[in-house]
Amino acid sequence: MKTPKIIVSLLLSGSLFLHPGTYSAAGNAVGSNDSLTEQQTSSNVNTPESGQRVQQNENSEDTGGQPADSKNAIESKPQPVQNSNKAESVQSQSGQATVRDGNVQSGSTNQGNTIKAASDQSEVIYFKAVKQETLVYIRKNDRLVSIAALQGDQEFISKTQLENWHIIQLGDKEAFIKKVDTLLSDGTSITNRTSLPNSTETISLLNDVPVYENESTSIPFAKLFSGDSYQVISSTDAGYFVNVGGRAGFIKKTDIVREFTTQDKYFTVLTEKQPVYIKQGSKLVQKGSLLKGKEFARLKGDGKWHLISYGSQTGFVAIEGTAPSAGKTIVKAEPNSRVSLTIKTDTVVYEGTSLTTAGFATLLKAEKYPIVSRAGDWFKVNYAGRIGYVHPYLASTNYVDAANTKGVYTYEQLGSDAKTLEIMYPGLVKTEVIGKSVDGRNLYAIKLGKGKKEIFFNGSHHAREHMTTNVLMEMADQYALSYAKGTTYGGYKTRAVLNNVSIWFVPMLNPDGVTLVQKGHLSAKNPAQVLKLNNGKKDFSAWKANIRGVDLNRQYPANWASIDYDAKKPGPKNFKGYKPLSEPEVIAIVNFVKKHSFKTAVAYHSSGNILYWHYGQTGSRYTRDYTLAKRYGSLTGYSLVAPSKNPSKSGGGFKDWFIMQTKMPGFTPEISKYVGERPVPVSYFPSVWSKNYKAGLMLADDASRR
Repeated sequence: MKTPKIIVSLLLSGSLFLHPGTYSAAGNAVGSNDSLTEQQTSSNVNTPESGQRVQQNENSEDTGGQPADSKNAIESKPQPVQNSNKAESVQSQSGQATVRDGNVQSGSTNQGNTIKAASDQSEVIYFKAVKQETLVYIRKNDRLVSIAALQGDQEFISKTQLENWHIIQLGDKEAFIKKVDTLLSDGTSITNRTSLPNSTETISLLNDVPVYENESTSIPFAKLFSGDSYQVISSTDAGYFVNVGGRAGFIKKTDIVREFTTQDKYFTVLTEKQPVYIKQGSKLVQKGSLLKGKEFARLKGDGKWHLISYGSQTGFVAIEGTAPSAGKTIVKAEPNSRVSLTIKTDTVVYEGTSLTTAGFATLLKAEKYPIVSRAGDWFKVNYAGRIGYVHPYLASTNYVDAANTKGVYTYEQLGSDAKTLEIMYPGLVKTEVIGKSVDGRNLYAIKLGKGKKEIFFNGSHHAREHMTTNVLMEMADQYALSYAKGTTYGGYKTRAVLNNVSIWFVPMLNPDGVTLVQKGHLSAKNPAQVLKLNNGKKDFSAWKANIRGVDLNRQYPANWASIDYDAKKPGPKNFKGYKPLSEPEVIAIVNFVKKHSFKTAVAYHSSGNILYWHYGQTGSRYTRDYTLAKRYGSLTGYSLVAPSKNPSKSGGGFKDWFIMQTKMPGFTPEISKYVGERPVPVSYFPSVWSKNYKAGLMLADDASRR
């Protein structure tokens, strides 16, 4: 007698037996005297009742979905039928017939009569499930555990038979069904038979899932229990086809959770609260939770974990309890600032700036978390790749040195520092973009103060003079900190001054030119053009103009036509343009000034340690401006430049236009000693700052009296 290959394999491996001395899930040894046949289990031991599903342990990480205790396992030894090429007898407790070449042979059911079964290749054995839910089992750690249920009156194909069991194909698994729960049948009701191989795609089930005959039917013929994964035959936009007892069963995508792949960028939380951990030493410490039904971005998967962005750290979220998603509900987050908040009490992270909006995560008391920006008074944060909001009463911020002005100060640093100031000092600091440069860089304006009266400072009209940006950003940073702490600065009561007068800063009017000087021609959108304007030289340290070779401080409509010492074509310096206000940077400043009523304006330049203050003022205006210029010069140590006998020849500058346009005081300080045609060395900054550190408050205080 020849034993079928599959049964030989099972016998050799012992995969269908509980061996003496093994242990049940409850930890009780199952000895040789405890090994029961199927007939014994029906009367002597606790086995799953009719239609009862074996429960799985939800708390253990290592059981792999096994039963929680020994009574939920089928502790029996299904015995294989020894078939030969000839018809052999199969003792059936409930079967009615066997099918040979499509013909049904009947047999008795109530007397235990033998039924003829053939083992020919052409022979197919069908059976019908007789219970409302006929349980299907698989082998897990030497135990049989129920993982599915077949609906009553549904027919299936028996892949192999043991003495008391049918073996069917269930996805990529071989599963077992008690013969006592079935009747042999002819298979005529099966319309979705399949012999197709499985694909490599896998789905995982977190809930019990109904299995349908096709995409259009609504009545299931089987049910797969949660906790297992299955290879599928194929998939459609609506779902997946899985082999269930030789039938192509359809599972809706909306009903299942597939396994994560490396291509998955987002996930949805399926539990009420999914803990978020970070590593502290060798331990994982919980820092908050993600809430049910919300989507999050993941950096990648790592074993059992999603790795997420948690502030400036990497967070860990268990994959179990989540499902892949498309990320459609996620509002993409911006980069973090250098400012952090500290949570005062356990709090919710909201989707909007209102307590009526939905929450999607939590942060625990005393947790420090970086801030992206402010939204009104609310803190905007990046939580696992999505924007969230924390109520301002539930957290506090730290103060950091917002502007590192002791080195070469870049356009990128300006954008970051402006945002940092705005985050730390809501209601005191506000940032606007008032225009774009030729190459599309932002022209930032920063407001400091709460006063209705306003004064204005700008810097870096000329590209190589970018230390002026350092001075203005240090002013904004130091004054804001003094205001927040309620201190005096340079002898001035900062809060009193800034509650009366607001200071506006445009720290870098020529960001394209500054970046060209600092980083070279490849920083320009048209590198070849700027090389041509610089006569082919790659050294741009002497460059003053904007990226088009126009001197921005000769662009203003203040006797523009009669400017002396004008270059005749675009280049590194002194070309006033083909007409006034041709450059977007100057247009932005002019429009900005016209929107405000500035009491004073200052355009910072370098170098020379001098102070320009006059452009045609007479009478009381002359007296007023000269008096203020002397105070400014005395404060900084800068020498006042004597009024020009022919101011029309030196026009075109911002200070000139401002004085003509507004009739208010305007100044151009040259902030360092003369250094020639190059940037002021960064080593000069302490000296420059010592001259200018209280100039802004002094001019604001003066403006409060006018």
